[in-house]
Amino acid sequence: MSNLPEPKRPSQSDVARAAGVSPMTVSLSLRNHASIPERTRTRIRQVADDLGYKPDPLIGKLMQQLRLGGRRRANFSLCLLAPRPAQAGRTYQGLIAEGAKRAAEELGYFFDSVEIDEAFKHPERLRRMLYSRGIEGIILAPLFPPADLSSLLDWSRFSVVATSHSVLGPMTHRVVPNQFANALLLGQEMNRRGHRRLGLLIDRDLDERTGHRLDAAIQWLNHENGVRDLETLRWETAMPSPAALERWFKRHRPDVIITDSAYNLESFMHKVPVLKAVTMATTSTIDPEPRFDAILENPEAVGAAAVELLSVLFQRGERGLPQVPRTIMISGTFHPAGKKPKRRAAT
Repeated sequence: MSNLPEPKRPSQSDVARAAGVSPMTVSLSLRNHASIPERTRTRIRQVADDLGYKPDPLIGKLMQQLRLGGRRRANFSLCLLAPRPAQAGRTYQGLIAEGAKRAAEELGYFFDSVEIDEAFKHPERLRRMLYSRGIEGIILAPLFPPADLSSLLDWSRFSVVATSHSVLGPMTHRVVPNQFANALLLGQEMNRRGHRRLGLLIDRDLDERTGHRLDAAIQWLNHENGVRDLETLRWETAMPSPAALERWFKRHRPDVIITDSAYNLESFMHKVPVLKAVTMATTSTIDPEPRFDAILENPEAVGAAAVELLSVLFQRGERGLPQVPRTIMISGTFHPAGKKPKRRAAT
């Protein structure tokens, strides 16, 4: 066994001496901070690579604790960009905001929300406001309709996480519901009750935004059940007419009708009364006592996970758009009709 001492690990001070800059400049450059010119950041990262510098995760964790120690607000501020003011309440966006705000407060971060509709009208005002408030992390809320925000800001200045596939750009990290697994869970529960023919009705826009995950899960279950002749009913902008619904129903005779919202199910039953005798289920609900069997997508957990991911990006000094975006998927829970969800014990 060798008694030779391990080679000294290069430090940021070593990088600073080799690059001819201050340790603070190295620290900011390695965190990709916008206050350092990009050319300087690139040069310092190259010097660090040449020396074999690697950040020490233990030191990084200790530094983060020092930044937060005893203070309610850290020097990391983040905001939620949302289509409308993200007021607390039982809306999908509102619940994302609640989960994000709670997680931010627990981590000691400042949290704000900004209306993106106004930002589109006054992008320069948005930029000035974010810079003046010291915002470094941005959560992008779901957009209705889907939109590309690539030109809205200089994204290289921020750590960014989207919470929906409806954010068509920029291509950044995402935290989203696990829609394939959720639809699979719903369909399997219907199978367990003896229903084998699962009929999906879905807006084509939603089908595309979810990457056809809902349709894929339901069709796979039908295939496993030996059902080969049950087509998904899609519609473009207007919902299917009563005649179209009735034709689809009589042709395919589903045991269960599944769609993405209780509102759609209510509308279908109103249009075609015979559907009232068919089991109904929805792939998404935020209702604490839903009328139909449903999947609770846990939007609070989506918001909280988005903040946690931003915190990791912040600690690593990762700003701007990633070369390889990551997606974190949050599992939903099955929610029987008319029953309140069980509250989980605090951990």
